[in-house]
Amino acid sequence: MPYIDMREHEDALLMIQTVRKNFEGFTKKQMGAAILARKAQAMTSHQSDDQFKQMVIAKSLKNCTVHVNDVSNARAIFGPNRPGLRGKTVRQKPNRVEPEYIQIPRDFYALHKFVTLTADVMFVNGIPFLTTLS
Repeated sequence: MPYIDMREHEDALLMIQTVRKNFEGFTKKQMGAAILARKAQAMTSHQSDDQFKQMVIAKSLKNCTVHVNDVSNARAIFGPNRPGLRGKTVRQKPNRVEPEYIQIPRDFYALHKFVTLTADVMFVNGIPFLTTLS
């Protein structure tokens, strides 16, 4: 399990995700056009890439200098259009949790007749924690 022990670092630590490597292989003009394509896509209420390509092909956007390959380059550089995905993605129904009953020894049950024990796994930033209540 990956972790960072901050006691080992005396300097400041900043963890960010960049797309600098994705710029490799594109000219400055292509990068500028890809950025312009993303801005235009945001102005059209974050259409999906396919819908935005169809709008560009049909020339339904006046005074728009974006071409279809600019939209493709924007996806290659920046990945899928995240604001558009956030608004259109629906929550998947989770699987039902079936309760499991276990046998308790009689002598233990006689001493602790009115105790209810519950347990669950809680995830915080992908790290599982076992939580219990009795």
